Amino acid sequence: MRVLIVRLSALGDVVTASPVSRLIKQAFPDAHITWAIENRCAACVQGDPSIDDVLVVPSSKQWRTWLRTDRGRLWREARELWRRLRGERFDVVLDIHGLFKTAWLVKAVRAPRKIRPADTTERVPFVYNEQAQRRELPDYITSIYVSLAEHLGTKATLPEDYAMTLPISDDDRAVARAWLAEHGLEPGGYVVCAPGTTRPQKMWVLERWAPALAAIHAATGLPAIIAGGPTETEMAETILGAATSPVSSAVCATTIPQTGALLESAALMLTVDTGPMHMAVAVGCPTVAVYGSTPPRLFGPDAAYRPLYRALPCAPCHKRPTCAGRFDCMTAVTVDDVLAAALELLAPSGVQPQETRELP
Repeated sequence: MRVLIVRLSALGDVVTASPVSRLIKQAFPDAHITWAIENRCAACVQGDPSIDDVLVVPSSKQWRTWLRTDRGRLWREARELWRRLRGERFDVVLDIHGLFKTAWLVKAVRAPRKIRPADTTERVPFVYNEQAQRRELPDYITSIYVSLAEHLGTKATLPEDYAMTLPISDDDRAVARAWLAEHGLEPGGYVVCAPGTTRPQKMWVLERWAPALAAIHAATGLPAIIAGGPTETEMAETILGAATSPVSSAVCATTIPQTGALLESAALMLTVDTGPMHMAVAVGCPTVAVYGSTPPRLFGPDAAYRPLYRALPCAPCHKRPTCAGRFDCMTAVTVDDVLAAALELLAPSGVQPQETRELP
Protein backbone atom coordinates (compact mmCIF):
# COMPACT_ATOMS: atom_id res chain seq x y z
CA MET A 1 0.00 0.00 0.00
CA ARG A 2 1.36 3.43 -0.98
CA VAL A 3 0.16 6.27 1.25
CA LEU A 4 0.62 10.01 0.84
CA ILE A 5 0.14 12.07 4.00
CA VAL A 6 -0.39 15.78 3.39
CA ARG A 7 0.39 18.05 6.32
CA LEU A 8 2.34 21.01 5.04
CA SER A 9 2.58 23.17 8.17
CA ALA A 10 2.77 24.59 10.78
CA LEU A 11 5.60 23.38 12.99
CA GLY A 12 3.43 22.58 16.03
CA ASP A 13 0.72 20.91 13.96
CA VAL A 14 3.22 18.75 12.10
CA VAL A 15 4.71 17.54 15.40
CA THR A 16 1.20 16.95 16.76
CA ALA A 17 0.39 14.85 13.67
CA SER A 18 3.55 12.73 14.02
CA PRO A 19 1.71 9.66 15.43
CA VAL A 20 -0.18 9.25 12.13
CA SER A 21 2.66 7.76 10.08
CA ARG A 22 3.82 5.61 12.99
CA LEU A 23 0.38 4.07 13.50
CA ILE A 24 -0.07 3.39 9.77
CA LYS A 25 3.35 1.74 9.57
CA GLN A 26 2.60 -0.38 12.64
CA ALA A 27 -0.70 -1.56 11.18
CA PHE A 28 0.68 -2.02 7.66
CA PRO A 29 4.42 -2.78 7.92
CA ASP A 30 4.80 -3.06 4.14
CA ALA A 31 3.18 0.33 3.48
CA HIS A 32 5.28 2.91 1.67
CA ILE A 33 4.57 6.27 3.32
CA THR A 34 5.35 9.63 1.76
CA TRP A 35 4.80 12.87 3.68
CA ALA A 36 4.18 16.13 1.78
CA ILE A 37 5.40 19.12 3.77
CA GLU A 38 6.60 22.70 3.35
CA ASN A 39 10.35 23.19 3.28
CA ARG A 40 10.38 25.23 6.49
CA CYS A 41 8.93 22.28 8.45
CA ALA A 42 10.52 19.39 6.56
CA ALA A 43 13.06 18.65 9.29
CA CYS A 44 10.16 17.58 11.55
CA VAL A 45 9.61 14.45 9.45
CA GLN A 46 12.94 13.82 7.72
CA GLY A 47 14.61 10.95 9.51
CA ASP A 48 11.37 9.55 10.95
CA PRO A 49 11.71 5.76 10.61
CA SER A 50 8.01 5.39 9.80
CA ILE A 51 8.29 7.67 6.76
CA ASP A 52 9.85 6.32 3.56
CA ASP A 53 9.90 9.49 1.49
CA VAL A 54 9.44 13.22 2.07
CA LEU A 55 7.92 15.45 -0.61
CA VAL A 56 9.15 18.97 0.12
CA VAL A 57 7.07 21.80 -1.36
CA PRO A 58 7.53 25.58 -1.25
CA SER A 59 6.01 27.38 1.70
CA SER A 60 2.90 29.53 1.46
CA LYS A 61 5.12 32.56 2.01
CA GLN A 62 7.25 31.60 -0.98
CA TRP A 63 4.20 31.19 -3.21
CA ARG A 64 2.94 34.63 -2.15
CA THR A 65 6.35 36.21 -2.74
CA TRP A 66 6.58 34.74 -6.24
CA LEU A 67 3.02 35.91 -6.95
CA ARG A 68 4.09 39.49 -6.21
CA THR A 69 7.60 39.51 -7.65
CA ASP A 70 8.19 36.61 -10.06
CA ARG A 71 5.09 35.02 -11.54
CA GLY A 72 7.19 33.15 -14.07
CA ARG A 73 8.96 31.38 -11.22
CA LEU A 74 5.63 30.69 -9.57
CA TRP A 75 4.20 28.97 -12.65
CA ARG A 76 7.40 26.98 -13.23
CA GLU A 77 7.45 25.73 -9.65
CA ALA A 78 3.73 24.93 -9.66
CA ARG A 79 3.97 23.12 -13.01
CA GLU A 80 6.98 21.06 -11.90
CA LEU A 81 5.27 20.09 -8.64
CA TRP A 82 2.07 19.16 -10.50
CA ARG A 83 4.05 16.99 -12.93
CA ARG A 84 5.84 15.20 -10.11
CA LEU A 85 2.58 14.47 -8.34
CA ARG A 86 0.93 13.27 -11.55
CA GLY A 87 3.82 10.90 -12.04
CA GLU A 88 3.34 9.28 -8.63
CA ARG A 89 0.74 6.63 -7.93
CA PHE A 90 -0.68 6.17 -4.46
CA ASP A 91 -3.40 3.95 -3.04
CA VAL A 92 -4.42 6.49 -0.40
CA VAL A 93 -4.02 10.23 0.06
CA LEU A 94 -4.69 11.37 3.62
CA ASP A 95 -4.94 15.16 3.58
CA ILE A 96 -4.81 16.25 7.20
CA HIS A 97 -5.53 19.87 6.15
CA GLY A 98 -8.38 19.32 3.69
CA LEU A 99 -8.18 22.98 2.65
CA PHE A 100 -7.85 24.98 -0.55
CA LYS A 101 -4.08 25.25 0.03
CA THR A 102 -3.69 21.48 -0.26
CA ALA A 103 -6.64 20.46 -2.45
CA TRP A 104 -4.81 21.36 -5.66
CA LEU A 105 -1.94 19.07 -4.64
CA VAL A 106 -4.36 16.24 -3.89
CA LYS A 107 -6.13 16.87 -7.19
CA ALA A 108 -2.88 16.19 -9.04
CA VAL A 109 -2.31 12.80 -7.41
CA ARG A 110 -3.56 9.60 -8.99
CA ALA A 111 -5.12 7.63 -6.11
CA PRO A 112 -8.43 5.76 -5.70
CA ARG A 113 -8.88 7.02 -2.13
CA LYS A 114 -8.58 10.70 -1.25
CA ILE A 115 -9.49 11.45 2.35
CA ARG A 116 -9.88 14.64 4.35
CA PRO A 117 -11.32 15.49 7.79
CA ALA A 118 -15.11 15.54 7.91
CA ASP A 119 -15.22 18.77 9.91
CA THR A 120 -13.32 20.85 7.37
CA THR A 121 -15.49 23.79 6.35
CA GLU A 122 -13.85 24.83 3.08
CA ARG A 123 -15.74 23.44 0.09
CA VAL A 124 -13.43 21.73 -2.39
CA PRO A 125 -15.70 19.69 -4.70
CA PHE A 126 -14.51 16.84 -6.90
CA VAL A 127 -11.20 16.39 -5.07
CA TYR A 128 -11.92 14.07 -2.14
CA ASN A 129 -14.07 10.95 -2.10
CA GLU A 130 -13.88 10.09 1.61
CA GLN A 131 -14.19 11.99 4.86
CA ALA A 132 -12.71 10.87 8.16
CA GLN A 133 -14.43 11.71 11.44
CA ARG A 134 -12.16 13.39 13.94
CA ARG A 135 -12.41 12.91 17.68
CA GLU A 136 -10.61 14.64 20.50
CA LEU A 137 -9.88 12.83 23.72
CA PRO A 138 -9.77 15.00 26.84
CA ASP A 139 -6.13 14.19 27.61
CA TYR A 140 -4.64 13.93 24.12
CA ILE A 141 -4.66 16.74 21.55
CA THR A 142 -2.97 14.30 19.15
CA SER A 143 -6.18 12.26 19.11
CA ILE A 144 -7.64 14.59 16.45
CA TYR A 145 -4.95 13.31 14.07
CA VAL A 146 -4.76 9.77 15.40
CA SER A 147 -8.45 9.36 14.57
CA LEU A 148 -7.61 10.11 10.92
CA ALA A 149 -5.13 7.22 10.93
CA GLU A 150 -7.82 5.03 12.47
CA HIS A 151 -9.97 5.70 9.40
CA LEU A 152 -7.44 3.56 7.52
CA GLY A 153 -7.83 0.64 9.90
CA THR A 154 -5.24 1.41 12.57
CA LYS A 155 -6.08 1.23 16.26
CA ALA A 156 -4.74 3.40 19.08
CA THR A 157 -5.11 1.69 22.44
CA LEU A 158 -2.06 2.68 24.51
CA PRO A 159 -0.81 6.09 25.74
CA GLU A 160 2.29 5.73 23.56
CA ASP A 161 0.05 5.51 20.50
CA TYR A 162 -0.73 9.20 21.04
CA ALA A 163 2.86 10.26 21.76
CA MET A 164 4.52 12.83 19.52
CA THR A 165 7.96 12.28 18.03
CA LEU A 166 10.68 14.51 16.64
CA PRO A 167 13.56 12.99 14.62
CA ILE A 168 16.92 13.96 16.13
CA SER A 169 20.16 12.49 14.81
CA ASP A 170 23.45 11.90 16.63
CA ASP A 171 24.93 14.70 14.54
CA ASP A 172 22.20 17.06 15.77
CA ARG A 173 23.03 16.12 19.35
CA ALA A 174 26.73 16.66 18.73
CA VAL A 175 26.05 20.17 17.40
CA ALA A 176 23.88 20.92 20.44
CA ARG A 177 26.59 19.69 22.82
CA ALA A 178 29.19 21.82 21.06
CA TRP A 179 26.94 24.88 21.29
CA LEU A 180 26.41 24.29 25.00
CA ALA A 181 30.13 23.85 25.62
CA GLU A 182 30.89 27.05 23.68
CA HIS A 183 28.52 28.94 25.97
CA GLY A 184 29.70 27.31 29.18
CA LEU A 185 26.52 25.31 29.75
CA GLU A 186 26.10 21.72 30.89
CA PRO A 187 23.48 19.21 29.66
CA GLY A 188 20.58 19.24 32.11
CA GLY A 189 21.72 22.49 33.67
CA TYR A 190 19.74 25.16 31.84
CA VAL A 191 16.28 26.44 30.96
CA VAL A 192 15.14 27.05 27.37
CA CYS A 193 12.62 29.78 26.63
CA ALA A 194 10.79 30.29 23.34
CA PRO A 195 8.90 33.60 23.51
CA GLY A 196 7.83 33.89 19.87
CA THR A 197 4.65 32.72 18.21
CA THR A 198 2.50 33.50 15.18
CA ARG A 199 0.00 36.01 16.59
CA PRO A 200 0.36 38.84 19.13
CA GLN A 201 -2.60 37.60 21.18
CA LYS A 202 -0.67 34.37 21.85
CA MET A 203 2.40 36.18 23.19
CA TRP A 204 3.15 36.64 26.85
CA VAL A 205 4.08 40.12 28.04
CA LEU A 206 7.55 40.75 26.59
CA GLU A 207 8.75 42.67 29.65
CA ARG A 208 8.07 39.66 31.91
CA TRP A 209 10.42 37.19 30.24
CA ALA A 210 13.65 38.52 31.75
CA PRO A 211 12.17 38.76 35.29
CA ALA A 212 10.76 35.23 34.96
CA LEU A 213 14.14 33.84 33.91
CA ALA A 214 15.78 35.79 36.74
CA ALA A 215 13.27 34.38 39.24
CA ILE A 216 13.93 30.81 38.08
CA HIS A 217 17.69 31.42 38.25
CA ALA A 218 17.41 32.92 41.72
CA ALA A 219 15.44 29.90 42.92
CA THR A 220 17.42 27.14 41.17
CA GLY A 221 20.67 28.54 39.80
CA LEU A 222 19.70 27.52 36.27
CA PRO A 223 20.80 29.84 33.43
CA ALA A 224 18.63 30.27 30.35
CA ILE A 225 18.77 29.94 26.58
CA ILE A 226 16.47 31.80 24.18
CA ALA A 227 15.42 29.70 21.19
CA GLY A 228 13.73 30.77 17.98
CA GLY A 229 14.08 31.80 14.37
CA PRO A 230 14.49 35.08 12.49
CA THR A 231 11.15 36.47 13.68
CA GLU A 232 12.33 36.16 17.30
CA THR A 233 15.57 38.13 16.81
CA GLU A 234 14.20 41.43 18.10
CA MET A 235 12.41 39.77 21.02
CA ALA A 236 15.62 37.99 22.01
CA GLU A 237 17.56 41.26 21.93
CA THR A 238 14.96 42.87 24.21
CA ILE A 239 15.10 40.00 26.69
CA LEU A 240 18.91 39.95 26.66
CA GLY A 241 18.99 43.71 27.20
CA ALA A 242 16.75 43.42 30.26
CA ALA A 243 18.31 40.24 31.68
CA THR A 244 19.65 40.33 35.23
CA SER A 245 20.56 36.63 35.22
CA PRO A 246 22.69 34.51 32.84
CA VAL A 247 20.87 34.28 29.48
CA SER A 248 22.29 33.15 26.12
CA SER A 249 20.64 33.36 22.71
CA ALA A 250 20.43 30.42 20.30
CA VAL A 251 18.06 32.31 18.00
CA CYS A 252 18.90 31.42 14.37
CA ALA A 253 21.90 29.41 15.65
CA THR A 254 20.36 25.94 15.46
CA THR A 255 18.13 23.97 13.11
CA ILE A 256 14.83 22.42 14.18
CA PRO A 257 16.42 19.05 15.12
CA GLN A 258 19.35 20.79 16.84
CA THR A 259 16.91 22.87 18.85
CA GLY A 260 15.17 19.59 19.67
CA ALA A 261 18.49 18.27 20.96
CA LEU A 262 18.89 21.34 23.18
CA LEU A 263 15.40 20.73 24.54
CA GLU A 264 16.14 17.03 25.01
CA SER A 265 18.77 17.82 27.62
CA ALA A 266 17.19 20.94 29.12
CA ALA A 267 15.91 21.03 32.68
CA LEU A 268 12.87 23.07 31.67
CA MET A 269 11.12 24.81 28.79
CA LEU A 270 9.25 28.10 29.30
CA THR A 271 7.13 29.10 26.34
CA VAL A 272 3.75 29.99 24.88
CA ASP A 273 1.47 28.20 22.40
CA THR A 274 4.07 27.77 19.66
CA GLY A 275 5.87 25.10 17.64
CA PRO A 276 8.85 24.72 19.99
CA MET A 277 6.38 24.01 22.80
CA HIS A 278 5.21 20.91 20.93
CA MET A 279 8.82 19.96 20.24
CA ALA A 280 9.67 20.21 23.94
CA VAL A 281 6.80 17.94 24.95
CA ALA A 282 7.72 15.51 22.14
CA VAL A 283 11.27 15.06 23.46
CA GLY A 284 10.16 14.84 27.10
CA CYS A 285 11.35 18.24 28.32
CA PRO A 286 9.33 19.53 31.32
CA THR A 287 7.34 22.42 29.87
CA VAL A 288 5.55 25.47 31.25
CA ALA A 289 3.33 27.09 28.60
CA VAL A 290 1.39 30.35 28.88
CA TYR A 291 -1.96 30.34 27.06
CA GLY A 292 -4.63 32.94 26.45
CA SER A 293 -6.34 33.35 23.09
CA THR A 294 -6.07 29.60 22.49
CA PRO A 295 -7.13 26.95 25.00
CA PRO A 296 -4.48 24.71 26.55
CA ARG A 297 -3.48 21.64 24.59
CA LEU A 298 -3.13 18.46 26.59
CA PHE A 299 -0.55 15.81 25.82
CA GLY A 300 -1.45 12.98 28.16
CA PRO A 301 -1.97 12.75 31.91
CA ASP A 302 1.65 11.75 32.52
CA ALA A 303 3.28 14.54 30.49
CA ALA A 304 5.63 16.85 32.41
CA TYR A 305 3.67 19.84 31.26
CA ARG A 306 1.93 22.74 32.98
CA PRO A 307 -0.33 25.05 30.96
CA LEU A 308 -1.03 28.43 32.57
CA TYR A 309 -4.40 29.74 31.44
CA ARG A 310 -6.89 32.31 32.66
CA ALA A 311 -10.30 31.31 31.33
CA LEU A 312 -11.70 34.83 31.03
CA PRO A 313 -15.23 35.26 29.65
CA CYS A 314 -13.76 36.31 26.30
CA ALA A 315 -11.30 33.42 26.10
CA PRO A 316 -10.46 31.64 23.95
CA CYS A 317 -10.84 34.23 21.23
CA HIS A 318 -8.43 32.55 18.79
CA LYS A 319 -7.92 34.96 15.86
CA ARG A 320 -10.60 37.46 16.92
CA PRO A 321 -9.55 39.25 20.13
CA THR A 322 -12.08 41.62 21.63
CA CYS A 323 -9.88 43.39 24.18
CA ALA A 324 -8.56 46.19 21.95
CA GLY A 325 -5.03 44.86 22.05
CA ARG A 326 -4.75 44.55 25.83
CA PHE A 327 -4.63 40.75 25.71
CA ASP A 328 -5.97 40.52 29.26
CA CYS A 329 -5.71 36.72 29.30
CA MET A 330 -1.94 36.88 28.80
CA THR A 331 -1.29 39.76 31.18
CA ALA A 332 -3.22 37.85 33.86
CA VAL A 333 -0.40 35.28 34.03
CA THR A 334 2.27 36.63 36.37
CA VAL A 335 5.96 35.94 36.91
CA ASP A 336 5.02 34.30 40.23
CA ASP A 337 2.65 31.96 38.38
CA VAL A 338 5.44 30.94 36.02
CA LEU A 339 7.93 30.44 38.84
CA ALA A 340 5.53 28.26 40.84
CA ALA A 341 4.81 26.05 37.81
CA ALA A 342 8.52 25.82 36.99
CA LEU A 343 9.47 24.73 40.50
CA GLU A 344 6.67 22.17 40.50
CA LEU A 345 8.01 20.60 37.32
CA LEU A 346 11.66 20.79 38.36
CA ALA A 347 11.13 19.10 41.73
CA PRO A 348 10.78 15.50 40.40
CA SER A 349 14.08 15.84 38.51
CA GLY A 350 15.91 16.73 41.70
CA VAL A 351 16.29 20.45 41.08
CA GLN A 352 15.54 22.00 44.43
CA PRO A 353 15.00 25.68 45.23
CA GLN A 354 18.16 27.34 46.52
CA GLU A 355 18.17 29.48 49.59
CA THR A 356 15.86 32.39 48.84
CA ARG A 357 17.76 35.47 47.74
CA GLU A 358 16.58 38.85 46.57
CA LEU A 359 16.44 39.34 42.84
CA PRO A 360 18.91 41.90 41.49
